[in-house]
Amino acid sequence: MFQLDVREIVRDYTTAMMNAELTPFLGREPRARSQGDVNHRNGSSDRAFTLKNLGEIEVKVPRVRKGEFITRVIPRSKQYEEQLCRDLSLIFLAGISTLSLRMISRRLSGRKIFHTEISGTNAELTEAVKK
Repeated sequence: MFQLDVREIVRDYTTAMMNAELTPFLGREPRARSQGDVNHRNGSSDRAFTLKNLGEIEVKVPRVRKGEFITRVIPRSKQYEEQLCRDLSLIFLAGISTLSLRMISRRLSGRKIFHTEISGTNAELTEAVKK
């Protein structure tokens, strides 16, 4: 029960940060209009994001009419935070199979990390080691 409350607080805070980030992007406060500008807030879309030690949260990513806004709060096309990614890569390098890692990820983060995600992450890690 306590963990659920923390996840809700983090979800609300993350959503508020993205909305606050949108204000300077548009150059005006919510519900304010400017003459001739057709780019304005256009609702939000739901998105799941997994955080280390907390699990999956559902955030509301704000949208704009012209679709130009990209938040920096949650990286685009990432489904989980970078630290969780690094930890899973280290476990994989220790010799754990991708199938075992998938089961471990479910217990640690509340979300199954699929073998394709693990392989992709490890490809990035391999490139970094080569450099």
